Amino acid sequence: MLCGVQVGVGRDADGFKSPETSYTIRYPEFSTDYERWSVRQTGVYHQYDMITHQGTWVLFNPTPKSQAHCKIAEMMRGQQKEALGDPFWLHSVLFSTYLPAWRMYFADLEARFLDISTPVFGTNIEEPLGLGFNELQSLTQLISRLHVSTANLDSALNLIDECSELYKSHSQPVEAQNGYHTLKNISRQCRSNAQNAKQLEKRINSISQLLTDTVLFRDQVVAKEQNQNMIQLNKSAVFITTLTLLYLPASFIATFFGMNFFDMDKESNSIIVTPMIWIFVVSTVVLTGATFSIYHWLLNHDGKMYQRLMPKFIAFPRWSTQTLRMSLTDVSNRDVEMHAYQA
Repeated sequence: MLCGVQVGVGRDADGFKSPETSYTIRYPEFSTDYERWSVRQTGVYHQYDMITHQGTWVLFNPTPKSQAHCKIAEMMRGQQKEALGDPFWLHSVLFSTYLPAWRMYFADLEARFLDISTPVFGTNIEEPLGLGFNELQSLTQLISRLHVSTANLDSALNLIDECSELYKSHSQPVEAQNGYHTLKNISRQCRSNAQNAKQLEKRINSISQLLTDTVLFRDQVVAKEQNQNMIQLNKSAVFITTLTLLYLPASFIATFFGMNFFDMDKESNSIIVTPMIWIFVVSTVVLTGATFSIYHWLLNHDGKMYQRLMPKFIAFPRWSTQTLRMSLTDVSNRDVEMHAYQA
């Protein structure tokens, strides 16, 4: 449960009723030191004595000098009317201090989304893409944060409704009515922020799908270009082979008879063959046998040989479009205590 409230009614020694309230609230907070947002939580326990009109507050803060803690301490030192006349004033102060930060948090997420979506709309699949897996991973992270944020907002809305019922049941002074209206205003803000977050999530999903399809189309374009190159290479190979078949016999005959193994006898008008021609025959047979032996060895050891010959390169993680689609649509429902991301 991300954010909860427990409202109960206790009885003192004399049997009089005293309401008790305990809950935790989660909210985003921007750290100026680290330039990033963090989702924090604050715990509250409150017991109000209907006889003495005194309340006991226990506030658990994530940091020693949190915003709500400093604001509450200042109001108590100044003895403001809200702190004196409203027995449930701390609830409205706590919500009005932390929950409006969701709007700025979603604005930051939207700015990150726009940095990725703007180049996607201007992408031409005929040109090399400047987008890929890293951008899809960033969009998936944004969707995950939006899921957690909307869950926190829904729980905060339930919490505000419970506290509003607490105001209506036990509060009578005018100051308490002001606190009740403050909670209603915060509730409307939270609903508006939740709707904006859901719309932003839909936009991110659509851009993620568009980017995935763009990467697929670009891969198809690259494959088509490679096929065209292979066709051109095959045509060149066929042309060279045809020329070889035409010129090889004539070249071989010219080379063979141009060697010093043959001579023309003018007296008998006949060709004289030197007895050393066996050197040519033996050399040809040996060279041909060596060539076919090396070729046969390469066929049996082509994997190891090519691994040694091919250049070294950095292997990037492999990913598939199906895996990316699953990661964009299948988001974990696990409860997260706190998460932060680099700004």
